[in-house]
Amino acid sequence: MKSGRSNGPSREAVRLALANSVWFENLDARLIDKIANLSTTRVYRKGATLFERNEPGDYLYGVISG
Repeated sequence: MKSGRSNGPSREAVRLALANSVWFENLDARLIDKIANLSTTRVYRKGATLFERNEPGDYLYGVISG
């Protein structure tokens, strides 16, 4: 997991979010760990815009909290 800030979600929080996701819940724990390790975490300020309607998608976002 990569994070530019120490107050970002822990690797365990990312792993749990993936494991509890409908999209990833049936994956083997080792694969979930690999995905979590490849994930990049970011912390955004409250109210920040992540993307606008009709913009082409280039990321899969998962919200850990907020």
